[in-house]
Amino acid sequence: MAVRSQSIVVGSGASEVVTLPKASTNPLIYKNQSAAMQQLFIIGGNVNEVSLSHDGESFAVTGIVNGAIILRPNDSLSVAHAIGGAPTIKIHQL
Repeated sequence: MAVRSQSIVVGSGASEVVTLPKASTNPLIYKNQSAAMQQLFIIGGNVNEVSLSHDGESFAVTGIVNGAIILRPNDSLSVAHAIGGAPTIKIHQL
C-alpha cells in the first residue's frame, strides 16, 4: 500500500503554529518554501519517526521524535505519528 502524505505550506511571516492533522494522512510532509532558514520545534504527540530531505524525494531518518530541527530553504520534513497522536509543530523563521 502506498504511503500518503499531507503537505503544509507556511508563508514567510513571523512565527506560526502548525498542528498536524489528527486523523488524515500520515506521514505529514512539511516543506520550507520560504527564502529563509526555519527552526521547527516538534512538541508532544506520539511521533514514530522524523525524517529530513534536501531534495523532497529521498528522506533520511533523524533519530529524534521531539525537539528542534533546522530546515534550509526547500528542505522537507516528514513526521510519522500514531493515529490520534499528532504533535504540535512550532515554526520560527531564522
